[in-house]
Amino acid sequence: MPSKIIGKPDVIIGDEIHDYKSGSVYEDTPEGKQIIKQGYIRQLRLYGYLVYEVQGYWPAKGKLHPMLGESVEIDLDPDIDMEPAFALGSAMAALHWLSEGWGYEVTSADVVEAYDRAIDAAARLKKVDEVTGQIRQFIESNESASVLFVRQSLQGRMHVHLSSVNEM
Repeated sequence: MPSKIIGKPDVIIGDEIHDYKSGSVYEDTPEGKQIIKQGYIRQLRLYGYLVYEVQGYWPAKGKLHPMLGESVEIDLDPDIDMEPAFALGSAMAALHWLSEGWGYEVTSADVVEAYDRAIDAAARLKKVDEVTGQIRQFIESNESASVLFVRQSLQGRMHVHLSSVNEM
């Protein structure tokens, strides 16, 4: 059974989201390098999206404030060139939850945008056929109203995409 993602930013000041952490904001890579925890980056970006949905604007920055150590700034601009794998995961999650009926005042344009972002990221990862198959599974999974809405929203777009792939 699907569950809602629940959360709220600690503080929003102007176009910045501030999130306070009790521990370190860094994690070690297998190579021994320290990077900002990917879960925290994802959390700030989700908060950015929620601010956009509720307030109508994208926050420019997210700031992580650990209890000990220096604060870290994250760019929240939705048009930055995200890591393709993260972008693909985000777009696929959006399509999945839309097909499950989650969302508020969702339009066909929202569905098509998530699809376009998924295909763009898949192309950068050379996984277009795999991703198209996964999306097809979402929209053919059942006949619920939400799945039918997503299927109808993507029907023309997927047909165009499959035609262009077949012409190559």
